[in-house]
Amino acid sequence: SGDVILIQTTDTVEEGELGIFVLDGAGYFKKYGGDCLISLNPKYAPIPLRDFTDAVCFGRVIGKLKRK
Repeated sequence: SGDVILIQTTDTVEEGELGIFVLDGAGYFKKYGGDCLISLNPKYAPIPLRDFTDAVCFGRVIGKLKRK
């Protein structure tokens, strides 16, 4: 929380990579699991992509900056 993530703009990511996704208009920062998006917080269940009519990848996470 509070960190700034660095994004490389792309419309695809490899399985296991972190990305920025928009599913039916809602934005997510998640790990791409092939057929689902996986939260870094284990309290949250994976999000199946088949549940959405519009799923778009906006970029790959390439790093983060800590806020002071």
